[in-house]
Amino acid sequence: MSQANLHHGRFTTKSHHNRRYQQWQTTPHLTHDSSTVSVSTNPSHRQNKNRSRAHRHRSNPHTGDITKKRLQFKQGSKTFLNSITPNHHQLSTLLDTKNLVQDSHLYRGNIHDNAVSNRLPAVSTQESIEMNRTLAFLTAGGTGHLPTYKRNGYVRIMFENWNSLGIFTHSWKLDRINHLIQRHQIDIVAGCESQCNWTLAPRHRHLFDIISPGYMKQGITAHNIHENFHRDQVGGTAVMGVGRICDLISDKGYDPTGLGRWSWIKLGKDSVTTYIISAYLPRKPNKHSKGRTVWDQHTRYFQKQGDLRYPSTIFIEDLVTQINQWSLQGNHILLAIDANQDIYSGRLAMALRQDPLNIQCLMERATGEEVPNSHFRGTGKISTIFGSPGLAHGHGCCFPHWYGVGDHRVLILELTAKSLFNGAYPTIASPGARQLNCRIRRTTKLYCKRLQDLIQRHNLQNRLTALQHPSKNSDTLVRQYNHNKWDEEFGDYMRSAERACTKYKDDTIEFSPTVGQWLKRRAILRWLLRWHDGKVTNTRNLLRAARRNNIEEPLNLTRQEVELRLEACLNLLYTLQQQAPSLRQKHLQW
Repeated sequence: MSQANLHHGRFTTKSHHNRRYQQWQTTPHLTHDSSTVSVSTNPSHRQNKNRSRAHRHRSNPHTGDITKKRLQFKQGSKTFLNSITPNHHQLSTLLDTKNLVQDSHLYRGNIHDNAVSNRLPAVSTQESIEMNRTLAFLTAGGTGHLPTYKRNGYVRIMFENWNSLGIFTHSWKLDRINHLIQRHQIDIVAGCESQCNWTLAPRHRHLFDIISPGYMKQGITAHNIHENFHRDQVGGTAVMGVGRICDLISDKGYDPTGLGRWSWIKLGKDSVTTYIISAYLPRKPNKHSKGRTVWDQHTRYFQKQGDLRYPSTIFIEDLVTQINQWSLQGNHILLAIDANQDIYSGRLAMALRQDPLNIQCLMERATGEEVPNSHFRGTGKISTIFGSPGLAHGHGCCFPHWYGVGDHRVLILELTAKSLFNGAYPTIASPGARQLNCRIRRTTKLYCKRLQDLIQRHNLQNRLTALQHPSKNSDTLVRQYNHNKWDEEFGDYMRSAERACTKYKDDTIEFSPTVGQWLKRRAILRWLLRWHDGKVTNTRNLLRAARRNNIEEPLNLTRQEVELRLEACLNLLYTLQQQAPSLRQKHLQW
């Protein structure tokens, strides 16, 4: 074998290595210490010196401060640049206000000096601003008109193809839906393509827990229950009532096949009732489909049942049959649907227009023109709200694309409560929700502490033990009666602990010691009215509270005198409401 070695990509001999090593040994290496300079032949000294320099740099206390300040400056500069960059809303506001009349009180100057002379220019300017916004809305593709405030006696329904709610990803779409419900005062929310397998969703992420939190809700969600392979189940429908409309919901249900093709709620309990349906009609996919579309899922289900027809054909037949059955019973029909076919000339529309249904497009009547295209890339008119002839509508609006959360338009329609459910709301509404919130640790601790005190005070544990070990001669009916009595008493203590563990803020008037005294006086006067009605048997607490608030001889006051004093107290509270913020600020500064 040759004495050549491969060294750094070239061949060198062993003698060459020996000469380089001898040359390196004769070369002096300088080392520095604190006092002298010496010559060193140690090859690792330079490495140690470099390491010591790096250690001194890292151990320097100012190095970390400089790095932290550099990162803070970088973050602060980015925040500052974002704050001085105008957004779309600021630019739109500038364009809307740049043509204000400069001599009007809306621009500058005292409102009382030239209010009369500048009223016409100011009103004209305001009208121009509102008209520019309306024209911009129409240019963007919206049709119809929806007032800011809902009129009395009307119910508003909102429908949209959500194209996934993002239940498992904590999507922004839920916040947007809540904003639209609050802004437009929506009573009924309907939608399709929620794309969620609700059986796999966490309990706190169900639709009724995240839509309009704090308000009473009642409704139903539907999805394909036959294929539980993914948590993001394509398709699905939902419809729900928000607020006091929930007291009118007498029944609810969904597609009997379990495919989630439609879901419905029933409004009204007397002579006038209405079925509100949210539906999604699937369309045939292209040849590149991987079998996860709604059409494919429905095809697999019906083929197992021995039905080889198109899912759309089966959908139209089943839905029209169901609607016809409800209509023959004297019920009104309100159908919010993404039909994936023309809502004027499609097979579903033609079937709904036939006798005896005579169901027409209510959005066209409300807006005064045909419904525009639904999808932002398409030209077809595939989404609308159908209704029976007996339903009276008000305003309606088809909003521009991207106003909602999906790639379809948001549809909002007003209907009279008289035509939906005879317009009679219940006098006493059912409670919106329980006061106990188990997700708040402070509330649960207070609830358990209060309930434990009540159990010990009333000796419930020993009484329950005695009931569980009765004597041999005790009667069965007596034991059952005592058990029920103990259970009712325990339920009262649970409700008492629930009321004591949660307090709600009342924003009608800012609190201060002065306001608190007037509120106590109002409560005592109402207490006296209850005493006059015979609802207060023990007056000791009433007399003690009246004496603390300097109400002399309260039981000698007639009912008319108490009512007059209560009216005066309410008027003074109303007057004090304007000064309440300043009184609270003064109270906090003390």
